[in-house]
Amino acid sequence: MKKALVLIISFILVAGITAGVFFFRDQLMEKDTVNFSYIESVEVAAGKAVPASTNTAFTVEEDGVHTISLGWLPAGKTIEEAMKMDPSELCFVTGCVISSDNDPCVYATTGGWLTLDTDIELEAGDYRIDYYYLTDKESYLDFAGRYFGSVNGNTMADEIHWDQMKKDASVTVSYHCGVSSAENFTAVRLILLVVTFLLILLIALLAFFAATGGKLEKFRFDERQEALRGKGFRLSFYVMLGYLLWIFLVDTMGFVRPEFYAVLYTLGIVIGVLVYAVFAIWNDCYFALNERKSTSIGILAALGLVNLLIGVSGVRRLVTASHSPIFGAGVSKTPLINLAIAVMLIVIAFTLFLKKLGTDKAADEEEEG
Repeated sequence: MKKALVLIISFILVAGITAGVFFFRDQLMEKDTVNFSYIESVEVAAGKAVPASTNTAFTVEEDGVHTISLGWLPAGKTIEEAMKMDPSELCFVTGCVISSDNDPCVYATTGGWLTLDTDIELEAGDYRIDYYYLTDKESYLDFAGRYFGSVNGNTMADEIHWDQMKKDASVTVSYHCGVSSAENFTAVRLILLVVTFLLILLIALLAFFAATGGKLEKFRFDERQEALRGKGFRLSFYVMLGYLLWIFLVDTMGFVRPEFYAVLYTLGIVIGVLVYAVFAIWNDCYFALNERKSTSIGILAALGLVNLLIGVSGVRRLVTASHSPIFGAGVSKTPLINLAIAVMLIVIAFTLFLKKLGTDKAADEEEEG
């Protein structure tokens, strides 16, 4: 009864905090310094945009870290719909620059469509937002060269299919900008972190409950298993150390974009876990003496399948976006993390299956002998 009570309390706690996050989120976000949206109709004739640019302004009341939320999409379209647009439907790329009296470029970004949040330090005062409508590669390179540097500008310009863009068209774009004190977002993020931790804890508790047949007792290993597990942990550690050194070198040389950092570091964890798991499985020290093997394999396979479905669905959107001329910042790379975790869990489950087949075959041969 006590074990069931622990599970029920854990579930209620997680559900209550999750509901609280969604209930208080809007109240926290109402403290925005500024939040505005507008729709701009841009006429492009002979490769020239009319208007060529537009601007607006906002005021920051207090010094501190602020979250800038920027977004623009073709009017009436969602991000998923924008990613599926044909190249001929786009006739310009938007460049955005935020400036102040003291700094001509507080922040700059660009994209055919875009949605992102960025935390930066802002001083109290007046700020100006300029949107530029870039209709050809030359104007884009000029903009990118001023705000991103010539090397990054050339790389970014080469990702856009300029030759497929319309030269004469009328496009309506929905723009949004929000500037908020980062403390509000930090509060929400901390609560979400707690919720995530509790969810992981609950899933781990349920898995442990199932693996031990509802006994919730400590896993027991014999001396041989303990020695081999220690060897597996050391091997995994050195492999992860080598991987992190490689990531450091790649990052230092500028080969990785910041939005992929989370994916790369997750891969390090995945590789480390796989090294240990495969080693432990083949040396018969992966399962505890009091653990239900079939239950654990089923849990791993189920988690792997769930992550695989999420990852494949998300990666399809990423592939669509990467082949679109309006590919911009704001595309979440988390599906790649789901895919990496799915591969890890499926490989572990498959290795367990192969080991079980080998063990059963050896047992049958021994009986026949």
